[in-house]
Amino acid sequence: PPAVPSSPVPVQTAAPSPSALLATYPDDENAYGKANSVRGITELGPFDKVGDGIGVYVRCFGEGSVHIEVEGAAEFDQECLTDPQDPGTRNTFDARYIDQIIVRGEADNSILWSLAVTALTDR
Repeated sequence: PPAVPSSPVPVQTAAPSPSALLATYPDDENAYGKANSVRGITELGPFDKVGDGIGVYVRCFGEGSVHIEVEGAAEFDQECLTDPQDPGTRNTFDARYIDQIIVRGEADNSILWSLAVTALTDR
């Protein structure tokens, strides 16, 4: 009997890597600084402290994680996703016991990421 052509099997492919990944934060928070479309290592600061808290916003695209250090306050790892629409995370920290705001981030060069640091003040 003649060979019957089979239907092509759909192949799942990863979402294409975005060319830019912008740091986002709410309009009612004042940014100390932000870094867009980072690969590798970046540092924001030092900034003179405005309030008793800080917001750290991290977005990343790829497989792996970004390691964030808020000098004198905290460290954490942000797991990345392969969804360019992922809004990322908001992390808040007590800044009462640090004099200046310095935030460092590091990730593998295959990961595209962004960082924003904001002042959190009592409303």
